[in-house]
Amino acid sequence: MTAADQDDPDSTPDNDDGDQSEDDEDSATTSPQQADLSLAKSVSNSTPNVGDAVTFTITVTNQGPSNATGVAVEDYLPNGYTGITNISNGGTLSGSTITWSGLSIASGGQRQPDVRRHSGRSGHRNQLCKRSPGDGFRPGRPGQSTPDNDDGDQSEDDEDSATTSPQQADLSLAKSVSNSTPNVGDVVTFTITVTNQGPSNATGVAVEDYLPNGYSNIANISNGGTLSGSTITWSGLTVAGGSSLSLTFNATVVAPGTGVSYENVAQVTAADQDDPDSTPDNDDGDQSEDDEDSTTTTPQQADLSLAKSVSNSTPNVGDVVTFTITVTNQGPSNATGVAVEDYLPNGYSGISEHQQRRHVRRRHDHVEQPDGSRRQQPGIDLRRHRRSAGRRRQPRERSPGDGFRPGRPG
Repeated sequence: MTAADQDDPDSTPDNDDGDQSEDDEDSATTSPQQADLSLAKSVSNSTPNVGDAVTFTITVTNQGPSNATGVAVEDYLPNGYTGITNISNGGTLSGSTITWSGLSIASGGQRQPDVRRHSGRSGHRNQLCKRSPGDGFRPGRPGQSTPDNDDGDQSEDDEDSATTSPQQADLSLAKSVSNSTPNVGDVVTFTITVTNQGPSNATGVAVEDYLPNGYSNIANISNGGTLSGSTITWSGLTVAGGSSLSLTFNATVVAPGTGVSYENVAQVTAADQDDPDSTPDNDDGDQSEDDEDSTTTTPQQADLSLAKSVSNSTPNVGDVVTFTITVTNQGPSNATGVAVEDYLPNGYSGISEHQQRRHVRRRHDHVEQPDGSRRQQPGIDLRRHRRSAGRRRQPRERSPGDGFRPGRPG
């Protein structure tokens, strides 16, 4: 009290010296509630595969001394996640921000809002949370924080972030064949080499090989591959970082013809890990990515013709005549394994090379390829005695050789 018209017998107005020792002086104080809140952020898997679902957990701790009421938390979502689901504690998603509000945390207690998200394709993912103002006052002591003031570095204890680093496996595929110029009917071996340049191990790898109609009798498929129709599939493969895996199978080369193709294409169709420079199962026909490749064979062709002549077409009975068979190769390949058969009628006897045989077979190892010009081979001569009067027809034909003969007219 600072003044009064009347005298006060036991106190003097307006003389408080700070101790409120007289009965006309008094004091009252308030003690604002304090709740020392901190926030920590964690993720269930810091190195997920692309497409994996991860769970982020935000733990808000109240170190007291008061209970915290009206607590609000915000979580800012980067574009590295999709499919936000299972938001706990009544949180709501608006745009790229999840908000929890009206939370209560007893002194010495915790609350754990969490959320489930699917990891995106590449890069690091920062997940920031901060505490918005609540009813409980936070003590302003050194090193503590002010709600809703994150400046990007999460330097206060009511701010935090969590990062995921999706696994990556840089897969490439190369295709080769044991013989690129086989003969028709040859068995060739195709090899697919899948290489992982890392950095992660590759799991769940799948490869498909598309077989053209230029091959048949697919056999000896390695590594558990399966054939369905014209496609070989390998699945569930593992390729460690920095290593390679080879897949093989055998095929028989069929004869060329209209619509027959020999280009064999393979590609990686799936993997658990992200590939930084290619997308599985997207070959558009040009094998432009390093997880796709093709190889082809060009069956050898040798255009063989046969001509038959006789030294004397009007001999006397008992004369010796010489038959000449001329085999010509018009290419383009050398002809190997060529066989020729000559069928002998009963109008001849005394065959000089094969007495008393009605069937003569002669095999030559090579018929040389003509280099742009027609070149005949030395004839096969058979000397025979004519037995009796009359005309004798001597049929002849070429048996199949290794070189395929193109089916052109004539």
